[in-house]
Amino acid sequence: MKHTKMAALVLALTMALSVSAFGTSTYAKNAGKEMPETKVSVPAGINIEKMNDDYTDYSFKLMAETLKKSGKKNVMISPASAMIALEMSAAGAKKNTLTELTDVFSEGTGKKSCQIYAKYLLNKMNKSENVKFSAANAAWYNKELVGDRIKKTYISDLKKYFNASVQAEDFNKNTVNKINKWVKKNTDGMVDGILDKLKPEDIMVLANAVAFEGGWDEQYDDYQVTNEKFKNADGTSSKATMLNCTEAPYFETKKAVGFLKPYKGRKYGFLVMLPKDKKVSAKNLLSGMTGEDFRKFVKSKTYTYDVNTKLPEFKYDFDMSLVAPLKNIGVKDAFDRDLADFSGMATPKEGYNISISDVLHKTHIELDKNGTKAAAVTAVIMMETTGLREPKPVKQVYCDRPFAYAIVDMESMIPIFIGTVDNL
Repeated sequence: MKHTKMAALVLALTMALSVSAFGTSTYAKNAGKEMPETKVSVPAGINIEKMNDDYTDYSFKLMAETLKKSGKKNVMISPASAMIALEMSAAGAKKNTLTELTDVFSEGTGKKSCQIYAKYLLNKMNKSENVKFSAANAAWYNKELVGDRIKKTYISDLKKYFNASVQAEDFNKNTVNKINKWVKKNTDGMVDGILDKLKPEDIMVLANAVAFEGGWDEQYDDYQVTNEKFKNADGTSSKATMLNCTEAPYFETKKAVGFLKPYKGRKYGFLVMLPKDKKVSAKNLLSGMTGEDFRKFVKSKTYTYDVNTKLPEFKYDFDMSLVAPLKNIGVKDAFDRDLADFSGMATPKEGYNISISDVLHKTHIELDKNGTKAAAVTAVIMMETTGLREPKPVKQVYCDRPFAYAIVDMESMIPIFIGTVDNL
């Protein structure tokens, strides 16, 4: 896969080789200064605190299930991208299929509130200042198989709540190329595409793309960049370019320590979570982390200490089907050829039913001394088939070993991206 030149994406803090490598950031010196208020108001009709908590719970459930299938690879997902893409499918779901799709994000909240919250996240990303943050949605449906049976109300909801472009296509190789071209454009070239082919029974592709590029609020100077070693999860070592600084605030719970490095505008930040136990990998740390654990970590924030940090430059790609993780956190009927109910999307042919055949997820992240670039794409593939089932005190956070991270909205501290760095 080709990549454009990227700015840095942070995943870990590590210890500097010498005290002279640590420069104290303006952020650390002005610890406790309030975050700038967002210009996107909370829409009526939702309890934003409950929705943020529920979204965080879902994020870490999805991450834990994804890690079960990831092997030894570094992993990054965008819970936001997956949620928005699945909410587009939920807009055409009914009965228990709809309940499962909405409950996985916020149990008991219901379709309308979930759609409003998804639209709220979209608006916050697309109206971000000082960083480049964008989210786009699109839908392509098979005009030969389902063209005259598509529900106008469903198309209307895709446009109203998700600002999605909707196109009728022939579902051939040209359509695959169109979808992949859209993916590349809306991830700023970080993800080349999402589809290899379309099957004869595929009737719709729903896609979300998220792209982020942020420079550090306080840049690293050349003297803060050192050549060191990173100890991989398997015990081997790799050469690493380490970024050294003194930061604030500091975070600490029983299992992890960390720090937060803001991007320009200080509305988004890179949050590091380093296991206290040096034998614990980032994968093991996040596999057992719940949304409540994450909230406790965030609430442990203190400006009592200056924090000497080391963070390696890194970049990687990750892709995986989210079907198994989603089934394991409660979305089942949507994938069942008999039980799925997407009759709000289109009228099934007699003897056939509409269900989700796959949820494809691809991400890219790159971090260096200038900042971070990250992107994610989620594609929900809908199919129609017959019913067959399937100087203060100083703390140190040295990310010279496996660590986890999140790119967070600094106002709500909800994660937009979550990832692991177990190997360089």
